[in-house]
Amino acid sequence: MRVAPPKTPWRRMRLVFALAALVACNGGPASGTVAAATFSAPPGSMVLLSRSVPATASSGNASWAQDAVFAQFAPNHMWSCRGDCWLAYDLSSVPERLRNSLYLVLSFGGNVQYQLNVHALAGVDLKGVPTGGYRIEGGTSSSGPWTPLVTVPSLAQASRVHQVDFKGYTWVRYVAAEATKLKMDVYSAADGVEEGLVFYGDSITNMQCVGLPQSWFSAGVAALKAGRFPPIVGGGIAFTTSMDGRDLIVKGSGDFSKDMGGALLDLYRPVAFVGLTFGANDAAPGPNTNEKGFYDAYVDIIRAALAKGSKVVVATPTWAPDANRQIGLKRLVGRIGMHPKVVPDWAPGTYQVLDHVWRGGKVYRCNKAGTSASGPSGTAMDISDGGTAHWQYVPSLRETFAKEFSEGRVLAGPDLYSLFADKPGWFADGVHPNATGSTAWQKAWVEWAVANMYR
Repeated sequence: MRVAPPKTPWRRMRLVFALAALVACNGGPASGTVAAATFSAPPGSMVLLSRSVPATASSGNASWAQDAVFAQFAPNHMWSCRGDCWLAYDLSSVPERLRNSLYLVLSFGGNVQYQLNVHALAGVDLKGVPTGGYRIEGGTSSSGPWTPLVTVPSLAQASRVHQVDFKGYTWVRYVAAEATKLKMDVYSAADGVEEGLVFYGDSITNMQCVGLPQSWFSAGVAALKAGRFPPIVGGGIAFTTSMDGRDLIVKGSGDFSKDMGGALLDLYRPVAFVGLTFGANDAAPGPNTNEKGFYDAYVDIIRAALAKGSKVVVATPTWAPDANRQIGLKRLVGRIGMHPKVVPDWAPGTYQVLDHVWRGGKVYRCNKAGTSASGPSGTAMDISDGGTAHWQYVPSLRETFAKEFSEGRVLAGPDLYSLFADKPGWFADGVHPNATGSTAWQKAWVEWAVANMYR
């Protein structure tokens, strides 16, 4: 059975970091008169231009669209309008080189449950999401003339990103006919889209991205690495497997694609890093887990994302207390093969059924418990190596993408299986993390980003 979010109301999340820690990330105080911004960022990150430039709007508090307050639940510190409205930033003080190419991160709405497709499941709060679309325009002054740079005819996501050629313009403007709640961060893409992450996953991921994940991801990175505030978009959709993910991400089709508007890799483009966190639903059959389907789906997603210019980050699925689900999860982490705690380098010793090892560029699974003397090799389904243990060869993502793995274009994400292993107290219902588990899940991704996103 596919898992969904807990039926009990989701807890009201506090801000993970104080505002004082956030405003250090490139632009001074959130509002009021400030000194001229320096428009700089540490190497490997993009300059966040919009934090302290002048902001105006047709109505509402324009500064709430640009400031560093990102409440996770409910995201109520946002610029809002009732429709037929606009929001504009004056970038004339930004050096021309830095503003010639812009990267816009738009975060919409109230408590939107399914950020990748708000129409995927019923009962979603769409207040503040302009489903009829919007425009991004460039102007040479506060009064225009205004030139359309991006036109989105319909919107089924609670976040979007756009890279725009901004040569010749000094003002950027968001325009919508419908009611909107919005945070709009504008980065310099003068040196390309170097940082940022989009999450793809199931309900476990969705729970972490309800509202504005900048509140814990971007703010968490900023707290550890001053001057950095990486873009973060997307989330998960309940009930989805990796194969559903492939349909949504690569094809724009499938059971959860109603009115989505296209393949997610096209809707969320460009993105520096694509994060994959499926597996909880794939593993539900236990011994009958479709591990080949999981592996094949991930191969298709990774190849498509690499072709779009993104790097791909593969996390292990979260451990679960249910023994039957653990069987499936162990099969899936072997198919990934990138994480040393669950797939260590082979060494002589005693192994149990479903233990995995990495040897000679391949993953092997123990299918008969016992001792291992010289180590498995080859591609057979029943391999002995001088001890009493027997092995089978398992095609893995680490082997398939060995070149890309060595080049840092396919990366091991957080090992969520090992992180949650034997911690049943971290779960709300046996599958979904509770408050303690969510904090650990989020912290793992922040620490991953600090260690890996800025190489």
